[in-house]
Amino acid sequence: MPGGERTRVAFLAFDKNLYYFNLRSTLKQPQMMVVPELTDNYLPQPDDLLVNLNDSFEIICTLLDNFQNYFSSPNGSAQETAFVPAITSAFNICKHIGGRMLLFQVSISI
Repeated sequence: MPGGERTRVAFLAFDKNLYYFNLRSTLKQPQMMVVPELTDNYLPQPDDLLVNLNDSFEIICTLLDNFQNYFSSPNGSAQETAFVPAITSAFNICKHIGGRMLLFQVSISI
């Protein structure tokens, strides 16, 4: 990834709720925080959401290896999505340093 040792990353997920992941390097496993109130969009623990890739590499790998376990069953319907609040939150996480935002959206066909 560009940026070398300065590279910082954050992960969040969404369905009808927003899911933030605390990836602080001192943790043993990722901490998922659920924000169901989308009208008053706020960042829980904003200092722990954007982490240095090198420092938190092990916990990021743990998150990616187990990501499907967090969302093994659908929560909500296709009509209920927090897409716009997710984009707003992602922007707010990195607005003080800039950077790139990558969005992956997946839906389950029934």
